[in-house]
Amino acid sequence: MLEPNIQRLRARVVWLAAKNRFIRGATVAKFSRSQLDSMLDIEGADDALDVLARVVEQIPANADPSLDPSGDLTLHNPERRSVAPDADDVDRVAKHWIYSTGRTAKSLTERRLGLIRARLRDGWSVEQLEQAVDACLASDWHTGNNPRGIVYTDTAHIFTVERLEQWLSHEPERDQSSDAVSKAMAETARRRRRKV
Repeated sequence: MLEPNIQRLRARVVWLAAKNRFIRGATVAKFSRSQLDSMLDIEGADDALDVLARVVEQIPANADPSLDPSGDLTLHNPERRSVAPDADDVDRVAKHWIYSTGRTAKSLTERRLGLIRARLRDGWSVEQLEQAVDACLASDWHTGNNPRGIVYTDTAHIFTVERLEQWLSHEPERDQSSDAVSKAMAETARRRRRKV
């Protein structure tokens, strides 16, 4: 009776390690055979692959666990979709970011678009991404009212997983948001004039 409990505990260890990766934004968690051996303390066991197969049976099925013949394990985040985002959704978020920050379409690099695509692929909605832009612009500090006078409204300050979660937990007031957009647009115009 001890063996099934050990397999459940081992599966729990693997599942928690995968969830830790999912929390940080991953849609897929991959574990090599050596990682699994050391994590589950089965290194050097004759029946290590058999043990891994029994562990995989205990992992939730909605994670779509797959163990390849070499012993590498792949799990999928059941709470996030991993399909390619709709191009219209990417365009809508990008246009909202451009308009809100007062930037030009030329400033929309592939890296910036990649961040938007990644968050949509992770399962965030267009509305959530637009809300994050508005929340960032409602922050005086991020719109230039900081000791250095630097504006932090780039996609990297909005759409990374950790920051996106922070912005979505922050509720901007509507009147402050429109003031912040105006401030950001004025700051962007000021920077453009300075470059000319």
